[in-house]
Amino acid sequence: MRIGPLTTHLLYTIASIFITCLPSMAASAKTATVEARPEHIYHSLIPLGCEVFSYSGHDEHQIFYVMVSAQNRQFEGEQVWFDGVRRILKEPNGGLVQAYPREMRFRVSVSEHSGFTLIDSPLPIQTRDRTFNQLITSLKFEMRIYRALKSRVLHPTKVTHIGVPPDVPATERVYEVTFDLGEVPISDRIVMHVLTDEGDRMAKFNVDLY
Repeated sequence: MRIGPLTTHLLYTIASIFITCLPSMAASAKTATVEARPEHIYHSLIPLGCEVFSYSGHDEHQIFYVMVSAQNRQFEGEQVWFDGVRRILKEPNGGLVQAYPREMRFRVSVSEHSGFTLIDSPLPIQTRDRTFNQLITSLKFEMRIYRALKSRVLHPTKVTHIGVPPDVPATERVYEVTFDLGEVPISDRIVMHVLTDEGDRMAKFNVDLY
């Protein structure tokens, strides 16, 4: 069968287009085979955030911050992945995390404002404490666990002052606060509250792992 000039030109054009597309097709195949990676990998210490406050009592005025971290060896290596449109939390071996650690410790640092720039205006604290030292030395703590529309309150099993002893006046306090959670599924929501000595909530920190 004789192939005319027009047919020859058409075949040449199709071949050229096919060859031009080969690198793009190869790149697409390479992209498709790239191994999925976790969005985030946790360590045993997880920062939960920082809030800034102002204290006024008699002749004393102080701007201070409260910074909190959650700590447990079980967190080490846990990974946040995307599963379609939702996030999931995996263990280091790839299995799904089913529950929070049975015991969780929080490191709570309270200190006068120093060395950082304020972004938001400090929240004023209402308290009967006569001095800033009394305020930051007598803090209390609680945990709230939310499941759907229900919630329950846990109180610490242990509260320890780290560093400067509480009977020594200071402008900084560091607490280690321990809670016994028992069996709490990872689908529940956990919030740790920092309270004044009168029991009023001063700050709250969400334990949002995914």
